[in-house]
Formats: sequence, C-alpha cells, structure tokens
Amino acid sequence: MSNPNVENLLRIPGYLVAAPTNLATTFPYGGTAIGTYSRVDFGMVQLSFAISGEEYGGQVVERIYAGQQPRLYATLETFDKDALSRFFPGYVAGLQQGPTLALDVNGSARAGSRIGASLGAALLFAPESPDGPAPWLLSRRAVPNIEESIRIAQRVNVRFGIPLVWDLTPDANGKCYEYGQRREIAV
Repeated sequence: MSNPNVENLLRIPGYLVAAPTNLATTFPYGGTAIGTYSRVDFGMVQLSFAISGEEYGGQVVERIYAGQQPRLYATLETFDKDALSRFFPGYVAGLQQGPTLALDVNGSARAGSRIGASLGAALLFAPESPDGPAPWLLSRRAVPNIEESIRIAQRVNVRFGIPLVWDLTPDANGKCYEYGQRREIAV
C-alpha cells in the first residue's frame, strides 16, 4: 500500500471522442472530437441479490452477482453539430447547414425505434494529458441518451448545458468498457 500523498489527487480535464480507431496516434485518435463538456462522470450500478438463510433468522448469508449497469454522464456546453448528431435522433442540418434539433413525428426517428442501432458507437474519454496518471475510459458501444427530463437554459445569467447520458453496452464480442491507463487499453 502506498503512503497517502495529496500530489496523487487527480483532476482530470479531458475530451470525448466518438468512434476512435487508434489510441497510439494523437488526438482525436482516428475518431471525431465531440463537443465541450463542463463535467464528465463515469458511474455504475453493480447489481446483486441477497440470499437469506431461514436457519439464521432470515439473515443474509450470500449475494449473487447480477452484472453492472455502467454509464457515462456529461454536460454538453456547446451547440456542437458533431455532438448533437450523435445524441439526438431528431438532429437535422438546418437550412444553412447549422446544427438544429427538430421533432418530426413522421420522420425516420420515430417513437419505438432502436437508438443503439442508429446512434450506438465506441466512445472514448481521453485525458488532456494523454500519458499522465489519469485513467482513460473506452466504451466499446455507448448508446446515447439524455437525462430523463432536461431543461436548456435560455438566459444570460445561467450557463448553457445539455445533460447527457450514455449507457455503456456490450459490443458484438461481449466487451463493454475498459477504464485504465492508455498503455493498458487497445481499440
């Protein structure tokens, strides 16, 4: 065990990259840099179920591991077409090719359509200092979403931000994510 040292505390500014292909190259690692974010958080729920023993008065005697639900949370602070087109089924190019969110119930993004089939892709969180001590996160197939209900501020005294969520789902090989140093992760 190492000795506690405040110099080891991590503050991890970084970038999100869609569909990276080679981590040995320079940013954006063969993918597309998407947006600017104020906060990026990796989170998960580890599911397990308790087994209780009647012979012990119903006390928990074991737990069954039932998997994880990993997610990546971020707040998008730019109205960036590369980011918006990867999150919103209703994204369209505007009249002058600028980013535009639109809802057309008769369009291709209809209720009941599978988001992962059209928008799911590999997603990388790359620290600003690529060879430093900060961990990287590579999701093999991230399915984008938004917070269940969002409000986008339209006032001068509040920062613009769209809260986003990706469900980190398994790819065709069953791999979901890797979280560690750059040298330990391969695309």
